[in-house]
Amino acid sequence: MMGANWQWSFAKGRSDRLAAELRHYHTGEPIGHPGLHSHDGTMQNQYCEGWASPSPVDIYQHIYTPTHPRKNSHERQTDHRPAARSR
Repeated sequence: MMGANWQWSFAKGRSDRLAAELRHYHTGEPIGHPGLHSHDGTMQNQYCEGWASPSPVDIYQHIYTPTHPRKNSHERQTDHRPAARSR
């Protein structure tokens, strides 16, 4: 059962780091260091490893990927002007 908690701590550290990177991008707030997540050494270690896990590509994608879903090419709006009448 502890494995699930370790995984959660790792995922929380990663999520917090990506959120800190996004705040830094928008506000200039320093990213800082991972904070205290748990007084349990193993859980804190997993959190810190999660904090350190995002690659530069992960961070870039997190910052620059739009949060709204993209439309598929067949869903894109087309020009709906009436067709020209032939004489």
